[in-house]
Amino acid sequence: MADQKLALRKRKPHAKSRTGCFTCKARRVKCDETRPECLRCVRGGRTCEFPEQQDIVVQRNAELPSSLSLRIFDTQRECGYFDFFRFQTVIDLSGWFNSYFWQRLVLQMAHSEGVVRRAAVALGALHVDGRTEYALQYYGEALTGLRGLLAKSDFQSIDASLTACLLLTCFEVLRKDYEAAKLHYACGLKILKLWRSSQPQGPERCTQHPQSIPCYEKSLVEHFTLLETQIISFLQSRPNNLLDPVLFEDSVAKIPIPLEFATLNEAKETFAQLLNTSLNLAARATNQLAFAQAESKPNKQGIYPHRETYDASVRHGNVLRTVITEFLLGITQWRQAFDSFLGISSSTMTTQQRRATYVLKSLSTVVYILFARDPTKGEMGFDAFQPQFEEATAEALTAVRLHGTRQSARPPIFALNLGVLHTLWSIAVKCRHKHTREQVLHAISCAPYREGIWDGATGTVITRAIIDLEESHRIPGTVGPEGITAEWRIIAMNFRFDAAEGKVLLFVDRPGRREEHCVELGQWDAVIGRP
Repeated sequence: MADQKLALRKRKPHAKSRTGCFTCKARRVKCDETRPECLRCVRGGRTCEFPEQQDIVVQRNAELPSSLSLRIFDTQRECGYFDFFRFQTVIDLSGWFNSYFWQRLVLQMAHSEGVVRRAAVALGALHVDGRTEYALQYYGEALTGLRGLLAKSDFQSIDASLTACLLLTCFEVLRKDYEAAKLHYACGLKILKLWRSSQPQGPERCTQHPQSIPCYEKSLVEHFTLLETQIISFLQSRPNNLLDPVLFEDSVAKIPIPLEFATLNEAKETFAQLLNTSLNLAARATNQLAFAQAESKPNKQGIYPHRETYDASVRHGNVLRTVITEFLLGITQWRQAFDSFLGISSSTMTTQQRRATYVLKSLSTVVYILFARDPTKGEMGFDAFQPQFEEATAEALTAVRLHGTRQSARPPIFALNLGVLHTLWSIAVKCRHKHTREQVLHAISCAPYREGIWDGATGTVITRAIIDLEESHRIPGTVGPEGITAEWRIIAMNFRFDAAEGKVLLFVDRPGRREEHCVELGQWDAVIGRP
């Protein structure tokens, strides 16, 4: 009788599906795999996201256990924090795009590498309720583990070391300790540089360290690149001329662009590489031109004399001209390959994929404007691109509207991916049409993700402050860009965030003068102005 009962309880064997949507997997329910959106998600009003075909192939070679064994955790609390990390934190980190790195590779590594697991638990603990007691405990354990890996002076665990650096950087950004975040980021860059310098070039490269970084290198480099792009996107501070090109090519022309992209992720990854390489090369070229002096010091009026010849030096910078030409050619080829992909795939896209498509369209349009503008015309050169600014604004607004309201009641951790905030911020400060600026402010306020140190609320306050500095001098009765004359246009800006005081110091350059303003999180007032 007992044997019969046991037989009745025995589950019928079945083959587990590996191609269901991410939402059903997270909810641990069977997915009917109806594309582009499964019936369960449609009936429940949930976002349905399927892995792309190239990801499915890789997944079959490296599967993560459906439930992590409690034996790898010391307490039930740790297990709970990790569950929150893998079901919520990685979704926020992925942002607008599906991320095989966050949603698969990092989780696999957390199962096998203690330092990654500790860093993930620390981030999950901080994200779930903001309590620092347990989060800092796990953070300290992750730091200890990372030091142990770095002390081994070999490269057998470099993938774990780099992933831990990324997670610890995310931890500090969430705590708003940006200086500590930059230290972890710099540590990761140093590790990556040392590893790359030790590797042979050519076919023999794949024969060494078979258990180390090669299988993760592309994803790790991509995410350090995304992190670097977020760090430099909103700032125009002087970069380090001696920075080695660890994360970018020495020429935009070396980035391979196919005639047609196979997947949306391929298009995104190629654009991210194109963007970061171009930004870095352009920054280095302009830095060499505009900051040629060994020491850059302001005069008694706070003006940096070398900046007064900035536009003139740019006009004659052959290196910068080459970067711009190569980028414009590259972005044109990228857009053609992207349009070809959309012509075939747009009819079968999910809502999430359509959102991501509009993000890429808007971002690529704005970056094209930034590079295509005639530098001899200074800030006035952006006025010729009003139709493109309007197009990019509409695309970003569509992406935001398609996203809707976040299902989680907790505020989002920042998304380590391409997004819309930098796009919208660039439009706000470079497009001088009053109505377009109002649309941009609305879109920023509705942005669902944090991007680096920016979120919708902070971005709205700071962007409004910058816009008001120009709009307060608008010619009465005008709404177009002609209403802001050259003397009142902002040509450069920088920020200094003071999280403890809840304010941002805004440094603004206009023709012939520098100004400083204090932007409060709730309101802003100009406290120092030097004409």
